[in-house]
Amino acid sequence: MIANYSTVYYDKKNHFFALVRGQSNCLHFVYWHELQKHGIRALEVGDELEAEVYYNAVSNFRGLSFNSCNRKGRIESGATKTIENEKVAVSTLRDLLVDESITAPLIFINCIFEDIELADIECNRCVAFLSCEFVENFRLIRCKTIGDLWLCNSSFKKHFSLKSCRIDGNVHLEGANFTGEGGASFRGMMADNLYLDLGIQGGSDFFWLNELHVPGVVSIGGYFNSEIQLLGRQDESVEPARQPLLGKLIIGKELYKNESANKTKVQGLIRIGNIDIAEELTVCSLDAHSVQIEKLRASYISFVDLSLTSDLIIEFSSIGSIDCASASVGRHLKLIENRLDGLVDLSGSATGGMTHFENNKLGREMRISLVRYTTSRFLFYPADLLFGGAKRRFFQPAKFEILQSTEDRLLGDQYCSLKHWLADTGQLDLEDVAFFHMRDYHQSKWFAKVLLGRIFGWGVRLRNIALSSLFIVGIFSLVFQALDPGSSFLHSISISTQSFISSFFGDWSDYDPSGKTAAIVTFESFLGLLCTTVFVGAYIRKLLR
Repeated sequence: MIANYSTVYYDKKNHFFALVRGQSNCLHFVYWHELQKHGIRALEVGDELEAEVYYNAVSNFRGLSFNSCNRKGRIESGATKTIENEKVAVSTLRDLLVDESITAPLIFINCIFEDIELADIECNRCVAFLSCEFVENFRLIRCKTIGDLWLCNSSFKKHFSLKSCRIDGNVHLEGANFTGEGGASFRGMMADNLYLDLGIQGGSDFFWLNELHVPGVVSIGGYFNSEIQLLGRQDESVEPARQPLLGKLIIGKELYKNESANKTKVQGLIRIGNIDIAEELTVCSLDAHSVQIEKLRASYISFVDLSLTSDLIIEFSSIGSIDCASASVGRHLKLIENRLDGLVDLSGSATGGMTHFENNKLGREMRISLVRYTTSRFLFYPADLLFGGAKRRFFQPAKFEILQSTEDRLLGDQYCSLKHWLADTGQLDLEDVAFFHMRDYHQSKWFAKVLLGRIFGWGVRLRNIALSSLFIVGIFSLVFQALDPGSSFLHSISISTQSFISSFFGDWSDYDPSGKTAAIVTFESFLGLLCTTVFVGAYIRKLLR
């Protein structure tokens, strides 16, 4: 559908976005790429656009997407209450917010505010503070707006708070600056979506995003000098006023993939816990000290281009799938006491210290990918969970069923890594299992698999060598029985056993040294010597370890 929009604000600071007013008198966000792909590089206030709008499915996209867009000219934006380049007192702001006679969006551009401390205020329209400066505290407590709250490109010199506010719309803080003395608190805030990204400059105090009720998207991106908290309960002794909930939590994800406008750096800890995320937790292009996730319920977690100087900890959580491919963790990666139902993908990642995979409850379809994963040690406890529901076979040990791969070579590489990690942690029996399957998957020739794998057990599985030896003795006893039908089967077994171990008893003068029986005896003795040598070598290897 084609509609007309008038420009009320253009981001001249970073050229990331514009705000336009539609026919319904609502403000809409327009990302720069939606303008540039139609030949529009910049806008001025009052520019009119004629555009055909479509829905953009990118998870943290907001505002309008255009199939077509034309700039028609300039018109006066008379349907908004706009205040520009003024110093606004708190009493004036209060009067404007509660004035029910004003139904148009209330917009402040390049204004200066002093101490804003407002509580229990209800505003019946959209409010926008664009490129404004708040030289003292900005606190809206238990306030309500019917429409979006815009604070784009504004700077906050001291404490910022939207505690317990109810926003019947979205909260936009794109490009905001919090580098003043105080922190930022969104505790208990309720909104459709929260956009805290596109070059946020965080201060030296915490960002409290606790007890949020945002069924849509929480998008975070920028530079933060301290800890970020997203907790379902900030104080254990205080019950939240509303059930905390996030639809999607997106950190550092770009709106347009070929740029770095949302690259995120956090000097401190990112702490997420005791909250439900209805859909996904996605972290992209994040450089942080550490990430700690606990008591989280989410269907999907994704870490893309993650770089941590310390730990990545996920514990006491219920998670569908975890995609942690191509991540870098400086110290330890810990997955402890979680419920895991899908794929845990660690392929291509690196952990400087220990990897802990302990006391997790695994769903029937749970799998883990360790392709090209590097870590100094991998502690898997209890180790029996590696087998999953794998069935044991006669001539090979049960496979580590939880390993995920569609190629034999990649499975062999994962068994190779596990072999080293299991040896480092003293789990030598499991190391033998990993070695057996490593050789089995790396060997492509079927004859070598049968001879070296099934018969000789790749030199680590004594059971295969013993069973193969008994099978050889049995086969040759049948041969001896056929050569001398008058002898008893016990006699044939005795001859075959003595031939196999190259120890002969009794009178053999009836046998011709160059005859058929002697040739068979010699051949079985050769096989017996070979099997015995391999068995002794494998056994000594186990003893020496």
